[in-house]
Amino acid sequence: MSPRSGWMDRKPAFAVSLVGLGTSIFLAYEYLWAGEVACPVGGAGCDVVRLSQYSSVLGIPVPLMGIGFYVTLAVLEIIRSELPGAQRMIDRTMLAMAGAGMAFSAYLTALEAFVIGAYCFWCLVSAACTLALVFLYGLGWYSDETTDTDVAAGTGRKRRRRGGADHRDGDPPGRTGQH
Repeated sequence: MSPRSGWMDRKPAFAVSLVGLGTSIFLAYEYLWAGEVACPVGGAGCDVVRLSQYSSVLGIPVPLMGIGFYVTLAVLEIIRSELPGAQRMIDRTMLAMAGAGMAFSAYLTALEAFVIGAYCFWCLVSAACTLALVFLYGLGWYSDETTDTDVAAGTGRKRRRRGGADHRDGDPPGRTGQH
């Protein structure tokens, strides 16, 4: 998203962060206090995953790590909207975090498939949220480069900002599309 992007442009990523957060809070409650995970699909798969040795890392239950991950991303979304000068750095941070979260989710999903032999529906929902965030942040990263369309020239080619100067795709850096 461009630095001019408002809160409305970022709502999908914020909403996905909230869905992931809700899923992680639900799983943390189920892991720590409920005893049995309510798994809407796959029967006992959620409990099989919960009871596996892979349900915590260094003694920290994976859902608690998810809570920290999604809270951090949601807070960064809010900070980003309030600090225009830091948007690019925050965008990079969120994309890197989402990428790391996606890699961790892929690892956990591979464990479910090949080691544990059962799938947790809620874990897959969280993995889908992380994948969606990578897509949304990646899309925002690309959109940050593309700022407008050269309608006046009738080409419909995107104009890009590089080094403070505008130029159309295909134009050498010294030209600005002006003939």
